[in-house]
Amino acid sequence: MSQKKFYYTLLPILDHQGNKITEVARPIIEIVINYKHGEMVGPLKALLDSGADNNLFPVVVGSALGINISKGRKFSTFGISGQEIIVFRHYGIKIFIDGSAIATYVDFSYDYGDIPILGQQGFFDKVKSIKFVRPEEEFLIDLK
Repeated sequence: MSQKKFYYTLLPILDHQGNKITEVARPIIEIVINYKHGEMVGPLKALLDSGADNNLFPVVVGSALGINISKGRKFSTFGISGQEIIVFRHYGIKIFIDGSAIATYVDFSYDYGDIPILGQQGFFDKVKSIKFVRPEEEFLIDLK
């Protein structure tokens, strides 16, 4: 496989009334996923989160893949806020980046409804390297 270059995505930060306060650049990529050779779902936007322990996706993505969410391995995890999140782990997931496949697992949660998160275990450990180049607002993923 090869090295892929991506650019940070500029997103607005809103206050409680929905007014834009500022903007933040985040490492977001487009992925396509499938489950056990089933239908492809995507493209989806996903956040590379070096502070996340595992891949975390909202249940709606798992449902679109035809996964019976509650059949996964159930356990608790905790987000940055310290809030407990119940997740269901499913194996047999493939994440495609520009046509290159990464075999992995995903934790799906009813308690999480935001952008899919690609974390240390299940994504960062499945690629050769990830290099964040903030001054140029780009990041490089070197696939195995």
